[in-house]
Amino acid sequence: KGAAPSYGSQCINKIATGMFYTGITNDPTKRLEKHNSGKGSRMATQQGPFELVYISTDSIFDGTKGNYTEQDTPNPVNFYAKTKLQGEEAARMNPDTIIVRTNMYGWNVQDKKSLAEWVLGNLKDNKPMDGFTDIIFSPMLVNRISRSIQHLISKNFTGAINLNSTDAMNKYEFACLVAET
Repeated sequence: KGAAPSYGSQCINKIATGMFYTGITNDPTKRLEKHNSGKGSRMATQQGPFELVYISTDSIFDGTKGNYTEQDTPNPVNFYAKTKLQGEEAARMNPDTIIVRTNMYGWNVQDKKSLAEWVLGNLKDNKPMDGFTDIIFSPMLVNRISRSIQHLISKNFTGAINLNSTDAMNKYEFACLVAET
C-alpha cells in the first residue's frame, strides 16, 4: 500500500557558456525555471540561461508494430515507461526542450552494472546466463547518443526525437553480440 516509488528524470541542461549540466529531477520544467531564475545550484545559476534535454526511453511504445516515428502515439506498458512519458509531458511545458527517446548501452559510473557489463562479468567468471528473447530493443552506445545530442543542440533542434540503433534485437541477441566482441 501507499504511493509507488518516484524515480527522477535524467536531464541535461546546456548553459549559456556552452557547458553541460546534468541532474535528476521529478519535474524537469520546474527545475529549468528554478535554474533560469537564479535559484538552482550555485554552479548552474552563475552560468544560465539553460536549454533542456530530457532523456526518455523507447519503452514508451508498446512494441506491437516497431519502427516507431516521433508522430506515433506512445502506449507505455510498465511503470518505468509510464513515468518516462510523464517526464516527457512535463518537459514539453518548455517549448525549447529536446526530448531524446533512446535505449542506451555502455559502462555505468554507478555501482549498478549495465546489461553489457553484466554479460561481460558473467563471461569472465564463466557463469551461465539466461537471455530474454521476448524483449526487442534497438540499443545505441551512449557515446554515440552524446554526440548526437550535441549535434541536435548545435542545430537548435526542439521537440521529440527517436534516437536508436537501426538494428533491432532481443536481449539474448545483444548478449551474444557482446560476447563476440
